Amino acid sequence: MRKTIVIAVAVVLLSLSLACSKKPVNPDEPEPQKPEPTPLFKPAMSYWSFDKTKQTLGYTNWEIVEDRRPLVSDRRPPFRLVVIKVPNFKDGGYTGDLVLWFYNDRLMKTQFYVQNLKEYLPHAEGDQGMMMSNEGSTFISPHTRVWAGKDADGKTYLGMQDEILKNKMDDWVLRYSNQ
Repeated sequence: MRKTIVIAVAVVLLSLSLACSKKPVNPDEPEPQKPEPTPLFKPAMSYWSFDKTKQTLGYTNWEIVEDRRPLVSDRRPPFRLVVIKVPNFKDGGYTGDLVLWFYNDRLMKTQFYVQNLKEYLPHAEGDQGMMMSNEGSTFISPHTRVWAGKDADGKTYLGMQDEILKNKMDDWVLRYSNQ
């Protein structure tokens, strides 16, 4: 009887230990890789929190453009998209509106709206260490897509986006938006 109880306790403890383990159940399955930040609007890096971005870029005035999140009672994995606009942001003698996109409190995308984008681009290329193609786009390692864009109102901007983090957000939307 005593031996049966000891074995039962050992099985329960082993089960709890395995259930609480952070390692994958399948030892052949690799551990998830830690995300690698990528340059966005210099000096900002993707995966920075809202607070770190605010502190490092030094803005004190901003407005919320968009704040999307499920209800508190929602049982799906976390999802929050916050888009803010920092008016009159200065970058190397150029003033414009800096729009920052945060997915689950991780900086994912930046858009810098300046009066004359063509005039600003050479400064941005030198500052970011990049060269835009004739089509107005480029890529910065490890996974930043850069493009010169125009919004629905016809305003031009320089956009920079962490492609891996954007894909994670898109995957969440595809997987959970219909639930």
